[in-house]
Amino acid sequence: MTFTLSPASKPDAEALVECGASAFRDDKLDNITFPTHLKDSQNPNESHAWRAARTIDRMSGAGAHFLKVVDDDNGKAVGFAGWYAPGSGKERVGDEPQYPKSMDVEVHKEYVTKIQEMRKKILGERKDYWCV
Repeated sequence: MTFTLSPASKPDAEALVECGASAFRDDKLDNITFPTHLKDSQNPNESHAWRAARTIDRMSGAGAHFLKVVDDDNGKAVGFAGWYAPGSGKERVGDEPQYPKSMDVEVHKEYVTKIQEMRKKILGERKDYWCV
């Protein structure tokens, strides 16, 4: 079994989202953020499409670096990583993002707020760090 590490690009977004979905299928935070009672039977892949669009948006950011690992035997992505170079200014500005109906937005916002609070507590106003 061999694997290849290479740069990831926008056409890889769907495969990366599927890889992430497999990795976090039983993740408690993910299951709370996307509870089954909010899933739309008419659009069961809504969160997947949202994640793919979000991945493409992240890949488009200044200073973005994304890598993927592919299983050479079947060509499937088995891992990936994405980050922003220090000082790339990827902070969100502008309108509130569109969230999928299958997301508990309040849970998501609370999680994001906690991450931002911890980042500020640990790093202060520093901009010379890598953001994963």
